Amino acid sequence: VVFFFFRPIYPSLYDVVIIIIQLLLFSLFLITFIALLEKES
Repeated sequence: VVFFFFRPIYPSLYDVVIIIIQLLLFSLFLITFIALLEKES
C-alpha cells in the first residue's frame, strides 16, 4: 500500500523521506519484474 501525503501546508521532511523510499522500492520492483521478463524470453 502506497501512502502519499497531500496537505495544504508544505510536506514535512518525514513525508518526503517516506515518498522517496516508496519510489525507490517501486523502481526496484519494476527493475526486478523487467529482469524476470527478460529472463523468460
